[in-house]
Amino acid sequence: MRRPLKARGEAGSGPRVPGSKDVLAALSCGGGVELAAFAPADGTVRWTVPLDARRGAAEASVSFLSADPPVVWVKDRKQNGVRAILTFSPDGQPRSRIDDAGPYGDLKWAAVGGGRVITAADYQGSQSTLKRLVAFDLDTGRERWREDLGAVDRFEDLYVDGSPVTVIATSSKYDDHYYVFDAATGDEEEDRGIRDYETGVYVLHHKGLFITVRWSPGERPVSVYERW
Repeated sequence: MRRPLKARGEAGSGPRVPGSKDVLAALSCGGGVELAAFAPADGTVRWTVPLDARRGAAEASVSFLSADPPVVWVKDRKQNGVRAILTFSPDGQPRSRIDDAGPYGDLKWAAVGGGRVITAADYQGSQSTLKRLVAFDLDTGRERWREDLGAVDRFEDLYVDGSPVTVIATSSKYDDHYYVFDAATGDEEEDRGIRDYETGVYVLHHKGLFITVRWSPGERPVSVYERW
């Protein structure tokens, strides 16, 4: 018997995500977890596929990064369980796997766009943990480029809209920064210091603008930034 899986991942939108062609859902079935695609008009099942056909991924949390194409982030709590970003073809055939940890570092954020899976990773520098962006090919999972951001404290936002990759990173020693990279090549298109940005805000993106909403006692200030 299949039932919807309660998602518990750090990234993505939950156990169901709509796309232009299909609605995706993670289903718990016996000892495993399946990814399923449904027709938006009538709920007809288009296809189902095990997330991990060999081991079952019975204790996995699933986060959706994209419905079109299907991309999910799976974190299995079992020892030696799958902990990776998985990509699929429109008809549910497995395409690529990007492990949570590798020579690129430990993945913390991820987004999909421009034929790439764009990730934010921690890696160990000579004296401290540093941050970088790493882009992987959507179809093959091969690393295409990486960009070291150095000694920023944390990522506040990672957003991909077609080709532009927007990143907000905060630092306790230096200005917070708003970056824009090209998804295909990793070329830096913008690097702007944001002096009045505060951590812990909610970020929205709309037509090339990004809007920050700060929650503080007695007020909810909103700021709107535009690209140069």
